[in-house]
Amino acid sequence: ITVVMPYCAYSRSDTKSDARSPIAARDTMQMLETMGMDRLIVVDMHSGQMQGFLSPNVPSDNITAIKVGALYFAEQIEDRDDLNLVVVAPHAKAVPRAKDFWNVLLQRGKPARFAMVMRKPALGELERKEMCKDKKDGNCEGDSKTVDGAPAYEVVGDDHVRGCTAIIVDDILDSAESLSQTAETLKAAGAERIWAFATHGLFSPGAVDLIERSALDRLLVTNTAATGTVSSDETTKIEWISVAPLLAETIRRVCEKESLSPLFRVPDP
Repeated sequence: ITVVMPYCAYSRSDTKSDARSPIAARDTMQMLETMGMDRLIVVDMHSGQMQGFLSPNVPSDNITAIKVGALYFAEQIEDRDDLNLVVVAPHAKAVPRAKDFWNVLLQRGKPARFAMVMRKPALGELERKEMCKDKKDGNCEGDSKTVDGAPAYEVVGDDHVRGCTAIIVDDILDSAESLSQTAETLKAAGAERIWAFATHGLFSPGAVDLIERSALDRLLVTNTAATGTVSSDETTKIEWISVAPLLAETIRRVCEKESLSPLFRVPDP
């Protein structure tokens, strides 16, 4: 039994955040294995350590859709040399994926630079709760501020961003709050256009509306997660791209016992 799981639920719960809190990602893997799974195919697993949650006799293939998104953008801007591209990692954990995206653009002859958005030390949880204690509406001021009241996000390499087209790269888009704040930070740093790519578009309630009101100009997501609650009539910024060809080729290679290495290579122009 080969389980094809484009989006692995609970993948962000891969470590203990508090005492007695469960590692839900490990529970998910163990349940699948207990039910008889012999092999797992997943797209852009949130953290590679999840593959270690399976026993050694259950192989797993973590296929990346980063190449799919990067090639799509490379084809869309084929004849444009005025964009001054810069690939942006919205946080430290997104750097490896953003670098993969960046390398694909470079291999396709699209000159681009690299930048990262860092989150400054924010108010501690206890201090934040004290600030929210008297808020009847539950709205807490200071969530996006540091201790000194400055914005909580800062661009590392802002010289690369000014006057450029920034492409934010991440794996999971849920509430879109982090993406929106990253876009606002890049706009404040002087970015002319702000695009984004995310593999898994979960779109929790309010996310689409937040994206529409944000500084983001364009968002590309794959169809790994069901988005039945989001229609094209609700948004003018979101585009979807299918990973069906990628999964079909992966399944074919697995069934015919061929190497999966070519799936990670960038095809010639």
